[in-house]
Amino acid sequence: MFECDFLIIGAGIAGAGAAYRLAPHGRVIMLDMEPQAGYHTTGRSAAFYAETYGGPKVQPLTTASKAFLMSPPEGFTDVPLLTRLGAIHIYRADQKAAADRLYNELRAALPGVRYMSVDEVKARAPHVDTSSLMGGIDDPDCGDLDVAALHQGYLRAAKALGATLMLDARFETAAYDGARWHVKTRQGR
Repeated sequence: MFECDFLIIGAGIAGAGAAYRLAPHGRVIMLDMEPQAGYHTTGRSAAFYAETYGGPKVQPLTTASKAFLMSPPEGFTDVPLLTRLGAIHIYRADQKAAADRLYNELRAALPGVRYMSVDEVKARAPHVDTSSLMGGIDDPDCGDLDVAALHQGYLRAAKALGATLMLDARFETAAYDGARWHVKTRQGR
């Protein structure tokens, strides 16, 4: 039987990230039903970081992750987690009012956002047909996330902080006895 303060079911990116953050505060066990952590969605994810993602309720969380993604702790990973590419929101004349609303929304959270002329859009994205465009909105901090490096970094760091990873440990049942939870997995309790 194993005992812990925090039991995390699933060792994908969310579970591994939670284990990394919780490990300094108690004994952590991550259970994963597969023989490899992150086998499902995490293992096949491609991710794009857009600080403007999620609207007013989610966007602050996206912004809060930026510093970690751009400068992870020493030894967390050997490769960049975030490769900045930038993004351009293009618009036609008939979309100007919507573009202005988007610009004002983005600018409130991200001071680096700016309007772009058609010539600037063409220079940065020569493959885009700009003949019907009025302009663009530059969102400079967008970029590719290396999901595999982030996941592996979380797992390594969580384990270094004392977390335990149990693979092939499919969750089966849980029962509360009034004082503690008892969880049964494929590997036991």
